[in-house]
Amino acid sequence: MYIDFIRKRQEVLQLHKMKDLETDEHDAVLDGSIVNIVYDNAVEEIEDVNFALSFIQIALEFDFASRHVDHILEDVQRRHPDKEETLDALAKRPLLYIEDEIKRGKEMGLKKKVIMHRICQEIYSRYDEAVERITTEKMWSYYLDFVHNYLKSAKEKKRAKVQSILINKLEKAAEANCLSLNYYAVWIDLLFEKGDDDAALSVSLMAARKWNQVSLWIKCLTLHIRSGKSSKKVYLLFSEALSSLNEKDSISLWKLGVEWLSFADPERLIEFFEKGINKCTEISTPLKDMYLEATALRNGTQAARDLYKRFKKMGPLSPQVVRKMIIIEKAQLRPSIDSLRKYYEDGIREFGSS
Repeated sequence: MYIDFIRKRQEVLQLHKMKDLETDEHDAVLDGSIVNIVYDNAVEEIEDVNFALSFIQIALEFDFASRHVDHILEDVQRRHPDKEETLDALAKRPLLYIEDEIKRGKEMGLKKKVIMHRICQEIYSRYDEAVERITTEKMWSYYLDFVHNYLKSAKEKKRAKVQSILINKLEKAAEANCLSLNYYAVWIDLLFEKGDDDAALSVSLMAARKWNQVSLWIKCLTLHIRSGKSSKKVYLLFSEALSSLNEKDSISLWKLGVEWLSFADPERLIEFFEKGINKCTEISTPLKDMYLEATALRNGTQAARDLYKRFKKMGPLSPQVVRKMIIIEKAQLRPSIDSLRKYYEDGIREFGSS
């Protein structure tokens, strides 16, 4: 609304050729000082760094933006000197006038890529100073966000160089213990993309141990499997992961283990199942289902029937396990009617006719 007001006022004054424009009369609207006035009043009411910085985009709508941006940034530095948002805005300040810089550079005979390189180097330098001053995960994330976004937009011939810069910054953030969970995942992917598989595997394990999140353990284990690591080593990692995580949250890891052992080490699969069926219900129920199916496929229906009887003795049967056994029985050329009747009776007895 304010911008529209400025434009309309300028149009009116132009149409009427007001003599006031030729005088020394100070017009707070036309010379833009009202932008600073509005800003100053607003930040007195709302003490928030992001709110203050939001005025930069408003100031950029005007030809006289530079001095208003300077005013805003100087004020933000004074009010919020130790805020990560402040140093982030200061670091990225050269981007606000990038088109002007390119234009001036070309007038001096400089190529655009040379100008862009200078601007990026200046921004890197500012961020380097920022993370030394405020060594936090948030400050490092702002730095990494900038480089990561730059990588996404980089042309193919420049991508490798920017990728190396980002990997270097990720390493430094990790050394400072300021690397976020999300950026650990980015780091791992970049290392694999670069072809540094051993480093990627090392970082994936470091990340999984540091954050102890299911998603990172799955990523770590999946990468070790794809890299052809020995089944013994991978199995030990599975054991470490399952003993570290909250049991109720680990079903996806158990399922990955079953999938992997089914082709990598079938003999150890039974051992894995036996561990799982004695865990909490969230783990044991789906694993009993998978155990029945795997047994039927490997050793036949009779072996699955025997396993089902074991489950029945262990405690209450779940609808999932009973249904699986019925499916296995019905898959036979000549299903046992007596067995099917018993399974249905088990189901009704355990969880009703519904």
